[in-house]
Amino acid sequence: MTTVYPLRAANRLVIMRTPTFSRLHCSIHILLSAWLTLSGCQPPDETSQRQEQLKREAFKLRMGMGLTPEDAEGHFQLGKIYYDLGEHDKAIEAFQTAVSLEDENVQSHNHLGLVYLRLRLNDEAVNAFREAIRVEPDNPVYYNNLGYVYDSEDEFEEAVKAYRMAIQIDPKFQDAYYNLASTYHARGEFEVAIENYERVIGLDESDADAHVSLGEAFQDSGQLNQAIRTYEKALSLDSTDPEVYFRLSQLYHEKGNASKTQSNLNLFLDKAAGLPQFEDKIENVKRLKRELAAKQQQ
Repeated sequence: MTTVYPLRAANRLVIMRTPTFSRLHCSIHILLSAWLTLSGCQPPDETSQRQEQLKREAFKLRMGMGLTPEDAEGHFQLGKIYYDLGEHDKAIEAFQTAVSLEDENVQSHNHLGLVYLRLRLNDEAVNAFREAIRVEPDNPVYYNNLGYVYDSEDEFEEAVKAYRMAIQIDPKFQDAYYNLASTYHARGEFEVAIENYERVIGLDESDADAHVSLGEAFQDSGQLNQAIRTYEKALSLDSTDPEVYFRLSQLYHEKGNASKTQSNLNLFLDKAAGLPQFEDKIENVKRLKRELAAKQQQ
């Protein structure tokens, strides 16, 4: 059985892009929403219903292709269903068949890259995204996805080159700016990271993720007041992220503001309740609250 690794949440991968729907993320987007569904992001009944629906669609497509086996589009659609179901070997087979029937089927090349990337077969993913670029060299999505692979391999120069190529093709491509910022951020080059996060926000003021990442860049570079303002703005756009309350509690604690430290710790505990990824932080926050309470009583 093939081992599947989760994609990094920090960067943005794009499945497909049209003039009217340019961003699909977190991640990651329309097709990945089915993957997230199957991973437990919806109630069990809805998840099983979605699985059954996808299986029925796959059966119909297989039956149809029994009559028209040379239908490249049918194989591509079948590959997307298997991709959604997490049946990666079958998805790869379907996309490869589509490409063998129609080499210019750019979405099959792109989706092959996405499956390979999900499986951490990064060399194969690079080749697939480069094939997509060969077919559509003026589509920034495929450069962005290529950069994502290089970034996951810590090949900084190649990642930056690919992201900048995506931006050159489309100067309003927010995801490429975000990924470029994240790449510089990870290397501690905060000034360039901040500049590019701000470009994302300039293109979409409502992008809460970009505000959070900008706040982290300010915090990591010691610009605490800017970090606080940016986190507060992020919460005005999306008040559900426990991590932002945790970071705000750190900043207010560092600045000696006990009341705001406590209020953000309480909000963190409220928002993080029941989320397993925050179990360790929840224990640390509870311990910190006890320490702060003991200090107040002295």
